Amino acid sequence: MLGLQKDEVKLVPHNPEWKQNFQLEKALLESLVGKHIDGIEHIGSTAIYGIKAKPM
Repeated sequence: MLGLQKDEVKLVPHNPEWKQNFQLEKALLESLVGKHIDGIEHIGSTAIYGIKAKPM
């Protein structure tokens, strides 16, 4: 799966691009289904500034 061995977890330093990537995806989703949803949130370790995360 995504280049990792079975039972392997990879943590990487925080990447500021994660927030930017989320904003792009959010805008795309809102343009497609925005009137049918209440909100779109960025959750998980990649949403927390400064911590290591699993970039999956």
